[in-house]
Amino acid sequence: MFSVFTFHWRSLLFLLFWILASIPLHAQQKLDLFIWPGQSNAQGWMGDAACYPEEGKELDESILLNWTFVDNESSGGKWGKMQPQACRFPNGHFGPEVSFGRELKKAGYNPAIFKYTMGATGLARDWKAPGQGGIYDRMAEDLKSAINKLKKQGFKVTVHGFIRIQGETDAGNENTASDYYFNLKQMIHDLRQNVLNEPVLKIILGVDEQHPFVKDRPVVVKAQQRLAEDDINIVFTSMQGLPKADGTHLTPAGLVEHGNRIFKAYNKISPEFSDSRLPQLPLNSSDYHIHRNGIRNSQLKFIQEKKGRVAFLGGSITYNDGWRDSICNFLQNRFPDTEFEFIAAGIPSMGTTPAAFRLERDVLAGGQVDLLFEEAAVNDAANERSTQEQIRAMEGIVRHLRRKNPAMDIVIMHFVDPQKMETYRLGQVPEVILNHEKVATHYNVPTLNLAKEVTDRIDAGEFTWEDDFKDLHPSPFGQEVYFRSMKTFLEKAWSGTVDDDDKIETYIQPEPLDAANYDDGKLILPENAKLNKGWKLVENWNPKDGKGTRANYVNVPMLVGQDEGSMLEFKFNGNAVGIAVAAGPDAGIIEYRIDEEDWQEQDLFTKWSSNLHLPWYYTLAAGLPDTEHILQIRIAGKKNQHSMGTACRIRYFYVNR
Repeated sequence: MFSVFTFHWRSLLFLLFWILASIPLHAQQKLDLFIWPGQSNAQGWMGDAACYPEEGKELDESILLNWTFVDNESSGGKWGKMQPQACRFPNGHFGPEVSFGRELKKAGYNPAIFKYTMGATGLARDWKAPGQGGIYDRMAEDLKSAINKLKKQGFKVTVHGFIRIQGETDAGNENTASDYYFNLKQMIHDLRQNVLNEPVLKIILGVDEQHPFVKDRPVVVKAQQRLAEDDINIVFTSMQGLPKADGTHLTPAGLVEHGNRIFKAYNKISPEFSDSRLPQLPLNSSDYHIHRNGIRNSQLKFIQEKKGRVAFLGGSITYNDGWRDSICNFLQNRFPDTEFEFIAAGIPSMGTTPAAFRLERDVLAGGQVDLLFEEAAVNDAANERSTQEQIRAMEGIVRHLRRKNPAMDIVIMHFVDPQKMETYRLGQVPEVILNHEKVATHYNVPTLNLAKEVTDRIDAGEFTWEDDFKDLHPSPFGQEVYFRSMKTFLEKAWSGTVDDDDKIETYIQPEPLDAANYDDGKLILPENAKLNKGWKLVENWNPKDGKGTRANYVNVPMLVGQDEGSMLEFKFNGNAVGIAVAAGPDAGIIEYRIDEEDWQEQDLFTKWSSNLHLPWYYTLAAGLPDTEHILQIRIAGKKNQHSMGTACRIRYFYVNR
């Protein structure tokens, strides 16, 4: 009996081993993808494979490489192991990707490198702008194909970085050199937004500073450095001092050292890995700021015209005293001869959707605004707004503001809360910050990532959440942390000199990310509805239950219904419609439909409604044809299990026209 059991048990183990061994090893493997385009030094023009680096060569088997030398040799679109590549020398040649890939492997990554190079090529002449049929467009298509091949093999691919070693050819011409900043910025933007959908993709830039063309026109170096200064996710790496085989190209040893430099540069901006061999620098607020197009227009307005209108749009963290008052004081001290008007448009609990529709009333009613600070990352996440609505609303805010004043400066800030700190400590970026950054990147609006800065400072031991910062509504200490970071941003943004003939420039509106964004939001008073039996307009509504209220949602006109079947109609022109309600302890469930389509339900009771008649915005329809519609609402006669009633109290209708 024992021997029979032993036989079956061993047979089962053997069978299990055989099954597992037959599964491809990479079937559930994660891959860390790095994109490697550029000119001859990215290619490794003088990297004779006879000098292929031996140290760490055993790692090459576990590093994937897909390589193309444009209009020459390639791997045929296939992925293989890291190795010398055919073309230049009898045994092939190699570039900085070899030492870079090996260092990644040592650091715990599972690297795959997509290399796409061609010597003596310029960004303007050869790679060209997106959509113009240049090398960049060819690379983008081949990159997508290469990623799909990995996914079909069962790999889970994460794109970690874009290494661009190029610029010498553009430095050979005055026009292409002066256009280099714009052209490179445009390429990075398109790659992040349209090719990879990775708005905070890490970028490593480099160019040979000692190349004769670059020495004549160092503007290409300054362009790369400027991009790195303006974007926390871009880093510039120098090629100074690397051994060269001629006036242009690095020796094999120089290529190896260059790859090591690029690896160290990547670690400076990588959230996934901290190399203990690198010196730990003190935290600098500037590292958490992305300046993009900056805010120079407001500086010119304040200095030249001696007048300025500055608005603060957000939730309770903007509504409360603290950083906002400090910024007002700073501006008055920074521009002592300027007459300022400050607009405090923070309302507790409100994020981007309410902001998009109350913009005209709360921010723009008094005329053009020169500078606006916007924050909504805490409330957009806490209020569980969808990714689509977060993007539509934030984009609508930016487009609406810039339509009213095309020269208006905007700053978007991401404030901290415990959930965001938790997400960053997992090596991830909070979804709401990714969504807001997507809009900011598309419109080149500056951002301040105070959520990441506070998390890093706490983790570095500078202070604690419990004893110092205390809450997502910061203590006075926390308010000072916010202000110091904002002050650092403003001082850097306005560090340049202003001449009398400097002109304010208008910002060009790109095509929208989402055509259904809320770029023309309006609040409409409730008396515009057609009421049937059961609804009434209460001119001075005040709750009788003794529960809390918020400003502008008490002692004001309110459309009230609570009897089952009570119906109203609201005619509107536009592509979106919603209701702003007082969602209190007795908030019920409504049914609604647009243009006599199917009825849908909306529960008006929130998780905060038990003790507060909370102002809340419910978007009932969006992305409609931009024409006339009829919204019908009726009381469903049922309620949330935690609600005490079936009431609906409408303070405003809101529409996007």
